[in-house]
Amino acid sequence: MTGDHPPRVFLSYSHESDHHRHWVRRLAEDLTKNGVETTLDQWHLHVGDDIGAFMEQSLEKATYIVLVCTETFAQKANERSGGVGYEQAVFVGELLMNRQLSPRFLPVLRSGDPSKGLPLYLRSRLFVDFRDDDAYGRALDQLLRRIFVAPAFTPPQLGEAPRFRSGDTSLDSALEGRSRQATGVGARRAWVLVAGTGGVRHKLDDKLQQTSMALGASLARSGYGIVTGGWPGVDEVTARSFARELERDEIPLEDRLLQVVVDEELPAFPAGNLVLVHRGEEEWTESVQRAEAVVLIGGIGGTWKTGEYALKFGRVVLPLADTGGDAAKFYMHMQRNWKPEFAPGIDKSKFQLVAREAPQVVGGLIKLLDEWKNQRVRT
Repeated sequence: MTGDHPPRVFLSYSHESDHHRHWVRRLAEDLTKNGVETTLDQWHLHVGDDIGAFMEQSLEKATYIVLVCTETFAQKANERSGGVGYEQAVFVGELLMNRQLSPRFLPVLRSGDPSKGLPLYLRSRLFVDFRDDDAYGRALDQLLRRIFVAPAFTPPQLGEAPRFRSGDTSLDSALEGRSRQATGVGARRAWVLVAGTGGVRHKLDDKLQQTSMALGASLARSGYGIVTGGWPGVDEVTARSFARELERDEIPLEDRLLQVVVDEELPAFPAGNLVLVHRGEEEWTESVQRAEAVVLIGGIGGTWKTGEYALKFGRVVLPLADTGGDAAKFYMHMQRNWKPEFAPGIDKSKFQLVAREAPQVVGGLIKLLDEWKNQRVRT
């Protein structure tokens, strides 16, 4: 961002179908809602306007040019055909003038393999992957972080060099201990049961979808293991988001994802370590007993029952009230009948953080879980 002016983005894409144009417009809306001044021909190009002048002025004013790549887009770009081809001529002109394409060109891959969906001049560039609609929120976050230059991870402050002494092995031990502490090696993993709205007849709304995705990714990054029931809905979305995050670091999913599944059912996401149980009470008791903390998201009956079993077995119960349904009701039930054993190791004032707005509540939830986990380790 320059001064107080928001970043400007121009969206370049191919008009290959109504569905694709609608998706691009959705992306433009989401960028705009998140503080990015977005130029889109569907909004800003009108009958009688000079198309060439519109493209040139839009490209010149843009802080970043987001290229929505598909196989059709790549073909038109490589063949210099249509509006896409005109834009490519401008891009290549900048490439020839500056010897390299400037960092303001941001490729996002909407469909196709990178070898076919990216124009030739972009194939060496790191792209944002928008091909999986279930991971749209995560991809949007990645794109926004790039536009606002706010990376998810930054290096730590440079420390002092170690003091080496001949024949002294204490430094090796200290460095090894520091490494083990940072990676969690040698510490017992905390397991979190995620339960919520599920079943093939219950489609998740945007809030439940985004909250589940954020929770799965955050739990993976924070070193937790998760337990789910394998149902479509919250269970599946959380598990898939969790799995994608682990894949980035090449961590075996089977070590961190446990799904307690009725033996006659097919899990919506058949990955991780599957524990088969009989239909009935065992569905709840087995999953609750395998976790130490329980997070409730939405729910239409079964989620309430999960909360009841969790309290019965002395587990930490954290219902995200703003997701509605059973979670909201269970949060109020805990508030009205508060006992310290409802959330062992967490006082009531901190427990109330779980009622904050979703999906933003996930960040506070992870901090709460980390504090609880660290306190449990010390005691």
